[in-house]
Amino acid sequence: MAISVSHSPKLRTGWKEGTIIKLDPEPKQVVIRALWALSAATCCLFCANIVILLVFGSYDFHLGPLHLVAHQLFKPFLLAGAAFWIAVFLRGLLHQPSSAAAFPNWLTRLTLLLIVLGLYAAVYIPSAGINVSDHDWTRSDVSARLRSLPDAFRLFATPQLDGFYRPLTYLSLWADYGLFGSALWGYHLQSILLHALNSMLVYNLAREFRFERNAAFWVAAWFSLAAMNFEPALWPAARFDLLATAFVLVSIICFLRYLRDAGSAAAKLVCSAAAYGLALMNKESAYCVPLLLTAIVLTRKVWQLDFLARPKLLRAAFVFAGLTALMLAVRITIYKGLGGYPTTIHGGVSPHFSFTFKSVTGLVTRVIPIPLFGLNTSVPLSPAMACCIILYVAVIAWVVVRGASLGKRELVLVGLALLSALPALNLTGWVGESMQHSRYLYLPGLWILMAAATLIARRQFGNIALALLVAVNLSGVIHNLGVYRTMLGKARAISQQIAGECTQYHANIVDLSGIDSKPFGVFFFRSEIAGTLRAAKPDVCVSLVPGSCEPGKPALRYEWLPASAGVGVHYLPEGLPRP
Repeated sequence: MAISVSHSPKLRTGWKEGTIIKLDPEPKQVVIRALWALSAATCCLFCANIVILLVFGSYDFHLGPLHLVAHQLFKPFLLAGAAFWIAVFLRGLLHQPSSAAAFPNWLTRLTLLLIVLGLYAAVYIPSAGINVSDHDWTRSDVSARLRSLPDAFRLFATPQLDGFYRPLTYLSLWADYGLFGSALWGYHLQSILLHALNSMLVYNLAREFRFERNAAFWVAAWFSLAAMNFEPALWPAARFDLLATAFVLVSIICFLRYLRDAGSAAAKLVCSAAAYGLALMNKESAYCVPLLLTAIVLTRKVWQLDFLARPKLLRAAFVFAGLTALMLAVRITIYKGLGGYPTTIHGGVSPHFSFTFKSVTGLVTRVIPIPLFGLNTSVPLSPAMACCIILYVAVIAWVVVRGASLGKRELVLVGLALLSALPALNLTGWVGESMQHSRYLYLPGLWILMAAATLIARRQFGNIALALLVAVNLSGVIHNLGVYRTMLGKARAISQQIAGECTQYHANIVDLSGIDSKPFGVFFFRSEIAGTLRAAKPDVCVSLVPGSCEPGKPALRYEWLPASAGVGVHYLPEGLPRP
């Protein structure tokens, strides 16, 4: 509300003679404040809804014409996350700037590094014991065919079975194969180190963006322990995301230094372009780099960049456009097209090129809200995990009510997240309540965490709120990894059960097609049952698809029982029917 003063000889007030107080209500700000209040109340309501579901499990009742029903936590999580971002966006439209929170003086850089690395190691090093025998876990089938350096170099000129051009990651897995062979724990070491390296690169990028040291630290800490990042850090064959993101971050950091350098800085441009090229050899998500760099240039004032000379920008544009065209030409030459997942996965059309309404909504419903706390909610939650969820919703509700706002910098960061997700536009919607496929959010998620950490760090007690959010995500990582550990242990127990029942029923044919292949988002669950059973009972024919075993002989057919996370058996003395 503004106050303007004018003078009139005809009016006397209690003020100085001739003074008139004229109030300007600024209706736009009033409307925005009302909308913010509504969105903040909605965010709190959605957070309360999650607490209600944790306490009662579900609800289904009518309130006048309204039918209120909820049985799962995933969508309420998405709604709470979306409401959080809407509320901080509207708050950012109000003219109430705030200063950054002070960083605790007793926390030296070395102390901070040791704290984060200690927590990181305590969580991820034990995950090296989580493994499956399926060759897709480490892509050992590809590595086994590479018997010499010429074989390895042919990866750069021949198509891979999965339809992608990712030779550098296959070389990385081949190195593990040569070093560790069948010792699967060793394949985790590169992934664990790469995720730690990416966290450090995120810190450096934040500082290159001129973030305060406080905010940069929280960004890196949150990213390193983010619950949604467990999948690429756990699954060795998902190292594509880790390596691609590492080179993407190096490319952006070098590009920012290229822009800030007063000279031609040709070496920095070459470094940036080289890192981009290496990123493209690890995963297609790196094709977002030219979009990200363009957005950074267009929003240069946000990053405190000086005037950028046109020749310098044109030189960079030529280099990155040429490199992009070259890498696309390589893909088209090798695959006779752009490649991508086989067409059989999605009704005859590769999912990369099948655009639906869900492709667009996935940007809003997955990319923006999930990175805050990507928890596997498809399994029953322990009381301790339920308490962590309550703490999470309490913190984000408190942050909103205390007036956290989305500034120009954070708004651009959200835009960078959306641009990062474009190469996997049709795949982000695959992420569901189990957090399966959350690796597609690894690169986009870091921008969301940057935005969230910086806007929270500006608030009073922001350090406390961020420490709680990082702690909650730490518990989420432990939970997500625990789901894998529990379910793979259950798979081996089921395999032993089946082996005993084969002996009991004198059956040499086992049909596992009725067992969920990925219950609760755990990849290779059914294949682990099959692999362990084949090792224990080599004379038993294990069927995963109809028609793979001889019909007419006594068989055991198993079906998945989701309520008990177990299997039910049916003895078929006449054998499996003919397909």
